[in-house]
Amino acid sequence: MRSVCFVFAVFATFLVAVAETPLVSVNVIVATNTVGDADAAAKAVAEVAERTARADAARKRSSVVVSQLIADMKPVPGRVYLLGRTEVTAEQWHSVMKPDVPFVGKADLPVSGVSWDDCQDFIKRLNERSETSAEGLSFRLPTVKEWRHACLAGAKGKWGLVTAKTVGQLDSVGWYAGNSGSRKSAIAQKTPNVWGFYDMHGNVFEWCSDTSPEYGGDFRMRVGGSFRSPSEQCAASFANSANRQFSRYDDQGVRLICERH
Repeated sequence: MRSVCFVFAVFATFLVAVAETPLVSVNVIVATNTVGDADAAAKAVAEVAERTARADAARKRSSVVVSQLIADMKPVPGRVYLLGRTEVTAEQWHSVMKPDVPFVGKADLPVSGVSWDDCQDFIKRLNERSETSAEGLSFRLPTVKEWRHACLAGAKGKWGLVTAKTVGQLDSVGWYAGNSGSRKSAIAQKTPNVWGFYDMHGNVFEWCSDTSPEYGGDFRMRVGGSFRSPSEQCAASFANSANRQFSRYDDQGVRLICERH
């Protein structure tokens, strides 16, 4: 029987969306000599299409999060920078750090269990995004002084103002050992201070950029107290430090500053 040689060429072009890079054209060319190989080629093409779709979905999730973070920034009276109205959420963190993996969990909980170095990686990724650079913006951690200024909102004592003349009581403005049930809570459930910043007292400790004056460069400062802190640790005047690389306590998170270059 006369042998028959089948030559099957499959050419497919897919536009792959890659964060911070132009759209890339991917060409897949498969040469086969059997009908069975043609099926394998079609499967390979389908797999490329699926990977492309996942990459595009991941890029879109990250874009939405960056836009949310920028929109969440509020001016700090008397300063030129903006500060996050809330702590960074677990979903926002996940969408930037693991954009190709769908988020599972409570989206409005603050991210926790992140080290100072982890936060620097998160910030680096945010600042590399076109949504950030196109607006001439950059994210960073606040200093302790910057954080306290925003926390107190013009007050002179331990607790921030919730109206022009009223200092907030801790139970009404924050989650701490006395009311948290030993767990973190969703952001923005308590009364904000008069400048519109939520959870400045309690819920999760927030990393600052400052080096620990007591322990040196491997330790960085944290402020605000957490859901398991006694009341005195949630005061604006309180700060402590933790190891920048290895400290990933489940009651410490992050709030960001945004400013123009």
